[in-house]
Amino acid sequence: IQLEDIVMGALGETTIGGVLPAPTAVPRAFPIHPYAVTNPIWVDIDGDGFTPPGLPDWLVEPSSTD
Repeated sequence: IQLEDIVMGALGETTIGGVLPAPTAVPRAFPIHPYAVTNPIWVDIDGDGFTPPGLPDWLVEPSSTD
């Protein structure tokens, strides 16, 4: 359901001082700004194998009591 349909349905027959106000256009399209997030893609250019960077030293596994 569009905003214009709601506004015109609710206020379409409303008069102000005995005068029916002119309908106001409400936009039916709203800008959406796309974005994306991805993990890095590692490429082994020389073909001698690849060792991923691994986890940082400060990262510890949570205990079972947490």
